[in-house]
Amino acid sequence: MDSLSSNSSVELSCKGCGRNFPVIRGIPILTLRPRELLMVHLLEFKHALAALEEKRAAAATTGGSTVPGIAERTRRMLHGMTLNFGLIESFSKPIEDCLSSNQDQPSNLIDWALAQNAGSAPQTMLPFFYQDWARTRDFEDAESLILGALMDYSPDKQTAAVLGAGACGIVYASAKYFGVVYGLDLSVPTLLIAQGVLSGNPIEISVAHAGWRPVQLAPPAPAKNEIRLLAADVGMLPFAAGSLSAVVTQYMMDITGDPLGVAAEIQRVLKPEGIWVNFSNPFKLPGDPPELGLPEPSELPGLFGPLGLDMIKVQRTRFTLQNLDQIYPGGHRNAQEVHFFIARKVAPPKDVAAPRRFHLWNHGDIDSWWQRVPAIIPGREIQIIRKRVFRPRSTEDRVEIGMNSVSFSVSTEHTAFVEALFGQIDGTHTLRDILNGLASQGIPLSEMEFRELIHSLLNQYCVISLDH
Repeated sequence: MDSLSSNSSVELSCKGCGRNFPVIRGIPILTLRPRELLMVHLLEFKHALAALEEKRAAAATTGGSTVPGIAERTRRMLHGMTLNFGLIESFSKPIEDCLSSNQDQPSNLIDWALAQNAGSAPQTMLPFFYQDWARTRDFEDAESLILGALMDYSPDKQTAAVLGAGACGIVYASAKYFGVVYGLDLSVPTLLIAQGVLSGNPIEISVAHAGWRPVQLAPPAPAKNEIRLLAADVGMLPFAAGSLSAVVTQYMMDITGDPLGVAAEIQRVLKPEGIWVNFSNPFKLPGDPPELGLPEPSELPGLFGPLGLDMIKVQRTRFTLQNLDQIYPGGHRNAQEVHFFIARKVAPPKDVAAPRRFHLWNHGDIDSWWQRVPAIIPGREIQIIRKRVFRPRSTEDRVEIGMNSVSFSVSTEHTAFVEALFGQIDGTHTLRDILNGLASQGIPLSEMEFRELIHSLLNQYCVISLDH
């Protein structure tokens, strides 16, 4: 992605590719399909609200349980969910405003395909606001590890980026020491809530695992240095090569489809001698069978070394996710293994071949690229799921696409597109064959749209590989 220029306070443009990117309350949306990403956010929230109303109707229909305590717990649940959704809705209003001003822009199949990875739902992220801003003991321990690494090993204190910023507690803490800190996440509603907290707005959330107890979260003092929030995909970072002093990944490497691809992107954007600090669950590599287990800390230098990342320190630690000890004596405590490591950018070793990655903006050797043959990665198979759901008073037939242990409902048109595309990814058809095959089935894509699709399947969803 080339340098961006401002068309207005609500839009950026890229001179190189001609794309425009909306800016929502100062947060640039730097994804391949920003409008469709925002649409998915609102659609997911609409479905969540509908599910809440179903719960409310079911509770009203049954008239309350005779089992002691059930009625009160049901009341707390409905009240807590209503409180949380009200908070999300209030902060998501700028998304609605942005989309309402662009209603005349039609979406197509490729828009739909590239917008499905929308990050974590904001209702899922709200407990992390408790974790970061109520400052649980575990969060303070993790913050101390991360900040200590940044202070001791960063080549300078100019610019840092936190990937998977979430509630932005680590972003805020890093801004004490770096001139500019970027907080990057794919969930725009989550970033808008975090922006509100950073701007001095207190929020109240209900914590499900604490019996839906409400918690008031006070905002911090104004950040010492500049914080810039942005929405982007970690597999295609919107930073110039060699522009960042440090990168932090927090609870992210295990949920990305392509950990080594993300590492390669981090290496690209770091300055020489820049550092990467990771605090995440152990990650799996695409194609690894479930029985293989997760990479050990001792394996990490061998994985990242060929990419030009020299491991300075690596250790196992334990982290209790969303520790509720301060507000709730009951419930489970989710103690997890975390890999904490510090890596420094160095020149890749000349005697070790680094993995080749297709990047959307690379146009070199384009003719040979079209002759490459994609294949489905073992364990990452795509599923078309036809199911019938039996409800208390009705049944519903639906079709879903299953991908990487996640499924989402699709239309007949989308199902046909998936069948036409993946029916040709069989290890024998070249990329040019597949593009021509889609056109012959009435699904014409431009060459650039197809390249975007392959980039997304490789680096975002990580369900295919290309032969070399």
